[in-house]
Amino acid sequence: MRLFFCNQEKEITLKASEYLRKWGIRNITHSPCPIKEKTDSALNFATIRIIRPGSPDLNVNPLSAEIRFEEKRLRECRCGKGPVYDGFRYAELVRSHLPQGIDYLAEK
Repeated sequence: MRLFFCNQEKEITLKASEYLRKWGIRNITHSPCPIKEKTDSALNFATIRIIRPGSPDLNVNPLSAEIRFEEKRLRECRCGKGPVYDGFRYAELVRSHLPQGIDYLAEK
């Protein structure tokens, strides 16, 4: 199993590893955050930001300041803080940055 570290929340990942080992999962690999420094994806993240809670509208035409905000967020690894995103599209975008050819399944 591969777990990715977030610079801000590294302790949470380490604690999750402890719990998984208690459940019998031994093969756990830690890797750096797959989206940190991916500033070329700032526009993509800005466009999947939810504009108003309760509305399906996304930010299809982000302002340059919003794109710069996403660049900074990606550079500084500020995941989990700030705007709310469409979860499905966010997961797809992060998945596109995962290393290819790695088995992410847990082995007991």
